[in-house]
Amino acid sequence: MSSPIMPAHEEFVARSVTTPSFELLTLNPSVDTMISASVTRTGLWQPSITRVVQALASRHCNQTDGGALAVDVGTNIGYETLMLLMHGCRVIGFEMQDEISALVQQSAARNGVASRLRMLKRAVTDHDDDVLHRSVVTRGNFGGVGLLRTPWRPPPKSESGRGPASGHGGGGSGCAVQTTTLDRELRHAGEITLMKMDIQGSEPAALRGATNLLRRGRVRNLILELDPQSFGGVTPAVSLLRNLSSFGFHYVTELPYLQSTLDEFRRPLAAPSVCPLVAGPHDKPGWEATFGEAVAAHRDRRGVGFTDLWLSLEPQPITRAARAGAGTRWCTSV
Repeated sequence: MSSPIMPAHEEFVARSVTTPSFELLTLNPSVDTMISASVTRTGLWQPSITRVVQALASRHCNQTDGGALAVDVGTNIGYETLMLLMHGCRVIGFEMQDEISALVQQSAARNGVASRLRMLKRAVTDHDDDVLHRSVVTRGNFGGVGLLRTPWRPPPKSESGRGPASGHGGGGSGCAVQTTTLDRELRHAGEITLMKMDIQGSEPAALRGATNLLRRGRVRNLILELDPQSFGGVTPAVSLLRNLSSFGFHYVTELPYLQSTLDEFRRPLAAPSVCPLVAGPHDKPGWEATFGEAVAAHRDRRGVGFTDLWLSLEPQPITRAARAGAGTRWCTSV
């Protein structure tokens, strides 16, 4: 029986509006209604993250023999991975779903950049060689799967008998997945120009499993989703921010979420809301708790209770930003 998201003998192909452009194999956009649908319709996904990835890749990847290294933890269908590869980066990608991991590799081959890609079908966490299980966490997003100790069971059918009674949209399963840590997989990797991480609430565990990498300053830039609810509350979210700050990530930008349109992709990023709290050598004490609590209370830029952050060990091309009563601050700008 063929899969509803990837029927036999049928390909779903989108073309990005990035520079350089690339073709991306997607899941069925009528079923995977988030990323596959957006990229198919607009050629974009998360414009502000796209802009940061493009800026870092164009700045670093072609200037290094063999291509600078980037790591994509939770590749989904590979939009950011392909963007990095097309700029000349070498990429190590982590995706625990076999079908989606295979799509990323096929997209890389389609664009002639497969030689720079290494895909690992592992669940990234804080311990090696355990076996966990996938679970659906986001309707219509086939990359939106989390991890459970016991197998996920489908929710009961609705009274009509026509599908789940809850908001689950399919795409995950009780499939067992093997765990690994970034410290183990990347121990010989050298400097990492960019690590992108979006793994549905497993970010705190994955970063605990990357302590050696982070302590040694081998990850220069980090893009991740901060979601206190999926982390288990404000405390683990604040702890994550404090740990990253202790590892030297003092330049922090909240990346605003925009609908994926070409006009919004071309629009300059708004002034970073974290920047008045984080200002390089003039860090405001306690910013981690202030910001983590604000996000948990839905006072992030989107007002949804989670947000995307770009953290860097060094200032990027920067612009002065002043706030009344706070003096001059140095903020990351793209």
